[in-house]
Amino acid sequence: MINSRAIIFLLFAIPSYLMSQTLLDRLNVPVYMKYSLSTGYDTNIFRLSDFEKEFQFQNAIPIINSNTFDGSYIAPKVSISYSPHLIKKIKTQFNFALLRNQYLQTNDKSYNIIFTELGIKLASYRWIKFSHRYLPEYYLRNYIDHDSNNGDYYQCIFSSESFGVSFSNPIIKKVWMRIKYARTNLYYNINFTEYDTEINQFDFRLNSSYFRMSNSLWVSYAVGDNISYDSGYYSSLYDRSYKEYIFGYSANKRIKYLSLIDKLGISSIIKNRVYNEESSEDPIHAGRKHIEYNLSLWLEKELSDNLSHQFRLKYRDRDVLSDFSVNYFGGSDIAHETTITDLKSFEKFEFIYKIVFNTHLDFLF
Repeated sequence: MINSRAIIFLLFAIPSYLMSQTLLDRLNVPVYMKYSLSTGYDTNIFRLSDFEKEFQFQNAIPIINSNTFDGSYIAPKVSISYSPHLIKKIKTQFNFALLRNQYLQTNDKSYNIIFTELGIKLASYRWIKFSHRYLPEYYLRNYIDHDSNNGDYYQCIFSSESFGVSFSNPIIKKVWMRIKYARTNLYYNINFTEYDTEINQFDFRLNSSYFRMSNSLWVSYAVGDNISYDSGYYSSLYDRSYKEYIFGYSANKRIKYLSLIDKLGISSIIKNRVYNEESSEDPIHAGRKHIEYNLSLWLEKELSDNLSHQFRLKYRDRDVLSDFSVNYFGGSDIAHETTITDLKSFEKFEFIYKIVFNTHLDFLF
């Protein structure tokens, strides 16, 4: 007679084995990897106004940890994409990216970005995606800590962490939409905690593939809540909360008739920020608005099936609108009166060259 325990074991083991084999088959898909290396030159890495760049500082420049306002950098990046069928007939996609931006003139300005995303494909052009973006540390520049009495400049550093969820869906042929909600937390170092902010942003985007080109048009609304406002320190007496409206457009098209270019792309983003603060005791933010323009142009050429390179030109301009003025010392004992408009407006160019290598790993076979 066959042992009853053996029968029970077979009844459970065989289906489990078959199910595990089916699951392994669904997991048995390639892992796609993309490596890129960018090198760039930034004309204004600290986002300084013309007033600050032309200011006659005594000896060293106290507002930045550098002897120059411009700088070059290299930025290696690795991206991984894996799309197993965890659920039958439903595609899932895991994306991961790690970026390092290393400035050559001032190491303090260097930073890392870690990005993860889980996507669930429900139908053609219909996705639900969950994302996380983490910037552990970013050095802005040096500012005076208004909670101290010595008037010295200190490094202003913050971390940024974002969580997002989005849903995309087709509308008509060649047109689809995406809605997204994201929450971003900005936490500053101990000298500048009065700027801690929680940002809630809503985004609506339309995408199309008409005219043999990819087009994207979007609008966003963001509310920045100054969560450290009125927390007991002198510097927290004023509210740095704001509202921001963002409008953007991008397009790229394949070029068939030029041997040096395979793809041409452009993008334009306009941001309009309005601060809530109205007290004249805080002239930096009281009644302040600014409009920011971000323009980008890129050219791309495929060198082989797995290798391509790209040249990109970026321009950023911020125009600040304010009726107030302040006394600016710049580390000296002499006050120089300037308007908030002149102190906070800036512009910059970036010139970037990037090379990209794509590959895949069949490590589950």
